[in-house]
Amino acid sequence: MSDHSPPDRPNLLSRRRFTKLASAACTAVFTVGAGSFWLQSHRLFANEQQARLSKSKVSVGLARALTVADGGVNLDWASASLETAIDCNNNVFVLEHVDVRQFERLIIKKKPGDSSTWDWSRAIQAAIDTAEARGLVCVTPLGVLRITKPLQMGSNSRLYISPGTTILKDFDSIDTYAGTIKNKGDASGVSNVLVFGGGALKSSAGRIGKHIVFFNSDFITVFDLKIRNTYSDWTTKFQNCNNVLVYGNDTDVGSTEVLTDGWHFKGRSKNIVIANNRVRTGDDCIAFTQEVPGVDESGDVEDVTVVNNYLDSSQSSLIKMHVRKGVSTAIRRVSINNVDGKVGRINEGGFAFYLSDEGLQHKISDVKISNIVGRCEENGDYCARVVGCRDIHIDSFEAHDSLRGFLIENSYRISLENLKIRTLRGDGINVSSGITLQNSDWFWITNPYVTGTKQHGIQLGAPGKPVSHGVVSGGTLSNCISTGLRLTNAKEVTVENVRCYGNKNGIVEDAGSSNNLIAHNNLKDNSAISISVLGVGSTGKGNEGED
Repeated sequence: MSDHSPPDRPNLLSRRRFTKLASAACTAVFTVGAGSFWLQSHRLFANEQQARLSKSKVSVGLARALTVADGGVNLDWASASLETAIDCNNNVFVLEHVDVRQFERLIIKKKPGDSSTWDWSRAIQAAIDTAEARGLVCVTPLGVLRITKPLQMGSNSRLYISPGTTILKDFDSIDTYAGTIKNKGDASGVSNVLVFGGGALKSSAGRIGKHIVFFNSDFITVFDLKIRNTYSDWTTKFQNCNNVLVYGNDTDVGSTEVLTDGWHFKGRSKNIVIANNRVRTGDDCIAFTQEVPGVDESGDVEDVTVVNNYLDSSQSSLIKMHVRKGVSTAIRRVSINNVDGKVGRINEGGFAFYLSDEGLQHKISDVKISNIVGRCEENGDYCARVVGCRDIHIDSFEAHDSLRGFLIENSYRISLENLKIRTLRGDGINVSSGITLQNSDWFWITNPYVTGTKQHGIQLGAPGKPVSHGVVSGGTLSNCISTGLRLTNAKEVTVENVRCYGNKNGIVEDAGSSNNLIAHNNLKDNSAISISVLGVGSTGKGNEGED
């Protein structure tokens, strides 16, 4: 894959001239209000020019979001890609373009009077190829355009799928390089591709396979599309792709099937921005994986930013990162900010986020997750899980009504701030603590709020699963059936300035723990034991409400 520059921006017209010349323009963006996200669609004509999408306002909004999320790592190229998409979207009918209807002779009309039987594949592909060769945008007509083979995008291709247009995939696309839209050359890759416009990609009933597939490609932008009806396969696949912007899209696979991931990245993929999207899937909404030996070992997934998305998974994860045991590559430097979502529509499965290195080699690292809400009102599993990772920072995570709490295992340097976990529903074999750490070293838990669990508020360690070198500072642990905070096989841990009330027990240190400091905590109003310190070399001092 070569090193490419961002796509050039088309010449812009003045507002006055655009008002006179534009026949139509169309945009759709997500906006934020009262903690939720929604899609606002507009069909714009020349006499409504004042309502036209403001490039500066949207790009400034993205710049602000990226700066908060990742410090601006992806700012320059993502802002340029977004501005190019907005320029193309606003000026598509003003500037010279290639209309698919110019190639009507290539439509296969099995029944001339019944357009639902027509095959538009050759006509659309010819228009894409012509536009690509001339440096123009390919524009689709309105209506349902049935295709029977993939639409292939080459370097510098731009495809405008008009609002009111549906590209209907009437073929199975389960092969490695197959999809409704894909890059030319299969493994050889392309650069500078834009797919946009407010229209829809949809599968005919039961047609298995992906909608968007790119391999070994650079500077790919998918902007303002509706993606519908995915059957028995991922919705998208980006493998070994750099500088990918996924912005303002509305994805709904229309089923609760497993495998129907939303936006999926793997292999050597770097500089990814997923912003202002709605994703509703049967499986993972947004996934980054390294799972196939050989295939996924050309490089790491790095420098990813996920901001301002609303996600809904029926039985899996809102955000997933997974490295399979035996795979040599890694996932690192991922920033996730401002995600609201729901998991577990159909069974007791699903996580707000799931980070797992099966080999416990810490190949998932340098991950920052902030301002994420996971709603599990119907089902769900653990509200979140981190396995075999290092340098994970989670700030302002809020879990609602999950089956079980937040489980961290075999991980190193974990920082949790301002977590809120309420009302775990698990019972029997599904009973759990609000926050559990096992086989983990060096951790910081600051200002947690955990209430209504059927076991402990926070559980540090377990028999045969030690934790060490940690701090729990501040916060509230309340109304837990067993203990506010339990230390089992925990060593060199400091617990300070925590308020525990309404629990059966306040803070309990079991035998097997050692050298812990439990100091200056408020342990009033627990029904049984306020504090119990049993570890060798451990100390309790300055705690209010001690027995």
